[in-house]
Amino acid sequence: VADKRTWRDLTDTDGYHILKTVINSLHLGGKDAHAMQSNWISFELAIVDKCLPLAIEYMGEFHTVVSQQLRFLTSGTLMRQHTMSLPFNLRARFYGGDHGKKTTTKDSKGKKQHMTFKVSMRIELSSRKRQVHGKHTPSHHFADKRGLESTDQDIQREEEEEEEKLIAKHLKKDNIPETVSSQTKNANTNGNNLVHTDKSNNRWRIWVIIENENGEIHEQFPMDWIENILPGNKHILLTNCKKNNCLMIVYLYVFQSIKLKRKHVCLECANEHECHLWTQALLQLLKFS
Repeated sequence: VADKRTWRDLTDTDGYHILKTVINSLHLGGKDAHAMQSNWISFELAIVDKCLPLAIEYMGEFHTVVSQQLRFLTSGTLMRQHTMSLPFNLRARFYGGDHGKKTTTKDSKGKKQHMTFKVSMRIELSSRKRQVHGKHTPSHHFADKRGLESTDQDIQREEEEEEEKLIAKHLKKDNIPETVSSQTKNANTNGNNLVHTDKSNNRWRIWVIIENENGEIHEQFPMDWIENILPGNKHILLTNCKKNNCLMIVYLYVFQSIKLKRKHVCLECANEHECHLWTQALLQLLKFS
């Protein structure tokens, strides 16, 4: 049953909770209950395999056997971030927060050098409904209703929407409307074709959060902006890295100093297994972005 269900069946019709309610109403016992629990765990594992964002959302309701496999994604994984410059600043778009404001300093324009940071990386979902602000309502409408501050917010929102559309265009992603929801088709990246087959995601926006040792957000970006994720034992820019370092490189587009730029985030994992887990998870999440 799980293999035949698409992620849309489970999200649009709330199929997970419907099935759970039906099964609980059966009041099974003994061998039947044990067999049903085994089948249910297999069903939840299939959700992890077929629709990782939904699995993250329902993680607190999943059986412990399943949820513990996802915990590294949401609780954070310790890594070392390698950079050739200071962390890039992004326009604040995380739950309306104000971190990541566009700033330009002398340090950011200085000579690039190899730097490393101890960081914790995790995934967080935000509802796209929380990001809906209306469709390109003229600025004067907001000025009449809510004053100058709302006008500025509306103008900034329109700028953000245009930036989102431009990023989507570069990534060959179609249908990025005002609410920043996306319907992804083919993304030709780094010589690889990541085929996104009819997975229109209007439910979540998936964020990659990188925090410093103090728990402060070091960098953040939505999966929408990611071009590709590649594992590698050696990064071309970091010539002094040891050969046994397990690196994961995330390529993405960002707006920096009002310009669209292609960036990469180079993360060193503790071991090859951890690097594989994160790379595969990010590639799966990319299908829903």
